[in-house]
Amino acid sequence: MKAQTFLRKIINPKVFISILICSLLLNILAIITHYYLLLLSISIPIIPPLIAIVKRLSFKKKLEEEFPDFLALNLTMEANGLRLDNVFDEALKHKLKLPPAYEIIAKIYSLIKALNPDPYTGLRYLAKLVPSERISRFFRGYTEILVTTNDTLTYVESKLDEELASLEQRISRSLSSLDTLYEGLLIILMSIITFMLIPVAYVPKELIALIVSITGISAYMLSSSLTSWTYRYETQVSQLMSLILLTITPFIILNIGLRGMIIYTFLIIFLTLIFRKIEETAEHVENNVISLLEDLYSEAKQGIPIDHVLMRKENLIHPLKKIRDLLRLGIAVPSMLEKLRIPPLSKKLLSLAFSPLEYSRYHERHLGYTLKIMDYIVRLRRILSERGKMYFFYALTLPIITIVMIKGMTTIQSNLNSMFDPELAVGLTYSISLIAGIIASKISSGKSLYSVLTPILLIVTLASFYLANMIISNNSTTASHPLSQPLTTPIGLILTTSLAIPTR
Repeated sequence: MKAQTFLRKIINPKVFISILICSLLLNILAIITHYYLLLLSISIPIIPPLIAIVKRLSFKKKLEEEFPDFLALNLTMEANGLRLDNVFDEALKHKLKLPPAYEIIAKIYSLIKALNPDPYTGLRYLAKLVPSERISRFFRGYTEILVTTNDTLTYVESKLDEELASLEQRISRSLSSLDTLYEGLLIILMSIITFMLIPVAYVPKELIALIVSITGISAYMLSSSLTSWTYRYETQVSQLMSLILLTITPFIILNIGLRGMIIYTFLIIFLTLIFRKIEETAEHVENNVISLLEDLYSEAKQGIPIDHVLMRKENLIHPLKKIRDLLRLGIAVPSMLEKLRIPPLSKKLLSLAFSPLEYSRYHERHLGYTLKIMDYIVRLRRILSERGKMYFFYALTLPIITIVMIKGMTTIQSNLNSMFDPELAVGLTYSISLIAGIIASKISSGKSLYSVLTPILLIVTLASFYLANMIISNNSTTASHPLSQPLTTPIGLILTTSLAIPTR
């Protein structure tokens, strides 16, 4: 019965949805090709092993993704004298909160322990059952340390250092892929503008918008994955709004004209101010948690239990004040964290700091490890933030490139029967600038609509449109083009005056 419960835990509901979709597509294909019975007879024996393979791969992926979190918790417990088998035992008693995949591992270990209580034998056998070779190697190495030096604390610390270094390498590789997508936006801009110069060439606006939108969404998903590795927090509403903007902006901007872009810019400024105000709360909580842990570490070095220090603290912000009040009532901190709405990094650090409290009254050592992990995560965030600043700088060059290319194209357009459309070029620049700003903000702060540099990018791009208007207005062959018409909106007059561009 317990084994069936484990299997149900391992099964991912998304897998069944994927199987159903695949089966539906397979049946449609079979009907179209008139080989329904043949394909059905082939698919029936394939589906059960396919489900087993997918479940195993899904569980393996979860184990490896949650491995650094598991090692971090294991390290703080080792610092207080609890071995790996003790951690599994405490998790089954609901005294410790393990990552979800490792809760399943703990239950499997409990079955093994019921047959053989020896930790060495049990962990060796558990290593054979784990689908990930990396996790299996960790368990085997742990058992070897048990029967040799017995210094499992140093072993777990070294493994955590390896995982953090590996995480930094994965971030570097993902940043290289993101660089490619980011540069792809620039290539799309230059390619479309150049292609419009070809005589009788025509690129549908819908196709251009689709290409830009897909590239932007792909870059956003990759940047979201990167920031999740550093425990960045963003509200679901903000993420949804960002995806909507990335999807619809190219289609809207390429059809609304210059005055519509001005209105759209005011909308982006409004959204940025709203979401920045919302997201600042999470930043404030994280900063206060980090400051609190540093204070607790200073007190722990003097031998004072950190729970006593926290209960005496005054002038705490709301989430920390609630933790203090519940702690005074005798409720353990880890059990209350799941019910509090706080950023993931704050939740992780507080869990690491307070989980070992009932196992030791001397907290300096495990708090030192907690701060070490925190410093590493902050360093990874700093790497991403620097790359985000570079992306903002790249985005600032887009209007300049557009102006130079429009000037060159309008100069030679009169000699060719081309369909060059400067308004499409500047609309494309605006769309790509917004997408680039959202991605740069996501990488820098973990929040898509947070950085004020994104609205600044759009304002700079709008200013470039007026420069483009001046260039076109000085070319008599394009005098009838929409961009060469007077710009009479209030912001248009302001920008025109500031740039000393006369309207006609």
